[in-house]
This record gives sequence, structure tokens and C-alpha cells, in this order.
Amino acid sequence: MAILNRIPIWITAPFLFMSLIYILWFYIVAPLEQLFVAGSPLSASFLFLPHFVRVVATWYFGYRAFFGLVAGHSLGFLITTGTLPVELNEMAIIVVGSGSVVAALWLLDWAKFLKPAEKAQKEVNWRALVFLSFFASLFNVLGAVLIRLDGASSNETLAFILRIMVGDTGSVLVGLILLMFGFRMLSGTVIADAGARH
Repeated sequence: MAILNRIPIWITAPFLFMSLIYILWFYIVAPLEQLFVAGSPLSASFLFLPHFVRVVATWYFGYRAFFGLVAGHSLGFLITTGTLPVELNEMAIIVVGSGSVVAALWLLDWAKFLKPAEKAQKEVNWRALVFLSFFASLFNVLGAVLIRLDGASSNETLAFILRIMVGDTGSVLVGLILLMFGFRMLSGTVIADAGARH
């Protein structure tokens, strides 16, 4: 644990959360999706929860979160498949996925629509996070299409694009709803504890 104390939080937090959520998604969400949608490819999941981690970590820690996200995704890949993402396509998908959120954050920051948390107020701008997710998903799908669908038909390409857009945006919406409920439960517990002390 001493070694973790020497590594900055903007690397360890995205790394740990990404690897954990990737593993949970792979072993719980993806198999459930396979039950309801036969032949559903992992590369275009309808609820890709790691995208939620990318968005929140990049918003909270800024552009630096990229390194922890890539490392965490790679560790999750190693644990779930037994190999590191050594093939160029596999590593490119991981880098593009995390880089897409950085690119979207830069775009929205440049447009003065969304600042990273370290530059902005402490309040969470839920609507801005949904916009960040949407633009990140656009960049992600462009990169994924270039990497994975060389020579695919227009119908296959459109289906792939729609699945990634739904999976990325859906994961963020589900994640934000869970976060909102979590914050409300936490604030309710804190208020109840404070009232019990008086």
C-alpha cells in the first residue's frame, strides 16, 4: 500500500475504478446482454459501463485521468481475457476510448461549456456531463469505425455506430442516475446523523 501513496490520486483512482467496473461489466452486464440479445458483440455493448468511468474520471481529474484509464482498462482486459491487449487493434480501441473523452472535454472547455472539476465549481453539472458523454461517444465511434470496420457494409457500419452511441450514452445516464440516488442517500444519512446528535 505504501507504493500506492506515492502515485498521484489522478492515476490511482481512474485506474482502480476503470479496472473494477470493466470486470463487473464483463462478468455481469455483458452476459445478461447476451441472454436478451443473441450474438451481441462485446465491442458494441448496449450498456458499456466503462464509458461512464471515463467520463466522470476525466471530468473530475481533467486530462491527466487518461493515463489511469488506459492502464485500468488494460488491467481489466488482462483479468477477463488472460492476456494483455498487445494487438494493435485492441490497444488502439482502449486508447481511442479514453482519448475520446479527453478530446470531448477539450472541445467543451474550448467552447466554454464545461470546465474540468479542478477548474470549475464543486457542484456537479449533470447536463454538461451528458453533453460530455455524447461528444465523447461521437469521437469514440469515429475511432472505433476506422479501427474495426474496414471493408464493412454500410448497414453493418450504421448498426455498429448506433450500438456504440446507445451503449456509451446509456451507461452514462444509468451511472448518473445511480450517482444522484447515492448522493441523496448519503446526504440524507448525514442529515439524520447530525439530527440524532442534537
